Amino acid sequence: MTDNPLRLLLEFDSQAQRDRSQPPTFLHRRDRKFALVCEEQGEAPDAARWLAHLNRLSGPRTTPTSADRTLASWRRINGGFAVSGAVAGTLAMAGLLFYDGGQRINITAFLAFVLLHLIFALFTTVQAMAGWQPWRWLARRLGVNPGDGAFTRLQPVLMARAAHLGGIAFAIAGLFTLLAMVVLQDLAFGWSTTLDTAATSYHGLVKAIATPWAWLWPAAAPDLALVEATRFFRAGNPTASPDPALWGLWWPFVAMMWATWVLLPRII
Repeated sequence: MTDNPLRLLLEFDSQAQRDRSQPPTFLHRRDRKFALVCEEQGEAPDAARWLAHLNRLSGPRTTPTSADRTLASWRRINGGFAVSGAVAGTLAMAGLLFYDGGQRINITAFLAFVLLHLIFALFTTVQAMAGWQPWRWLARRLGVNPGDGAFTRLQPVLMARAAHLGGIAFAIAGLFTLLAMVVLQDLAFGWSTTLDTAATSYHGLVKAIATPWAWLWPAAAPDLALVEATRFFRAGNPTASPDPALWGLWWPFVAMMWATWVLLPRII
């Protein structure tokens, strides 16, 4: 929702709240005059024209309206979430890509992290649709007063939008950090798990995750040979010493997985 319809809703609701204290006779005369003006001008009456008519009657404003103050608060909240998300995304990706030349960067850890972020994105959307307000305490700390009108029902959606903006900034910053690290460092990816998992099973999981982009960028969908060659063990691989170049072939998959399953759900 853009600021224009949001501002219209907030101003309309604020005016409706003020009209509750006015006598019905006054409201009837005022709104009947508005209807006559619209009829004379050949325009259909709507909320925007009604508010503009009331503004002309009351004269120019010298102080910000409640809608202006509310929108300013939400712009600060959105900006704060975006900046925090960008910083967190950079640090998270740097931590996931930490490589000291010994242990490989574990693809399994990336899969778990992406799944966790996807769960957070889905939870944020569900809570907004259901009208839950788990962020109520934070909104109050940031000075947002929900009021008594339509804004009370709108606040969960606005808070979810702020959270998703933070998630988008998180994903974009993480993706740029990944691409920068690929260029600046010689990263070595691999996969490992304590569970007794066969390479064929792991490849099936990776293949399913890469389904949305495998037709577009085949190099970003690792084949079974790469999965088999890049498994590592806590004490080293006792059966093979693969070509070191293979350890870097995972980065297209990691980049597309991040863009598809972390960034895209937040945008949607």
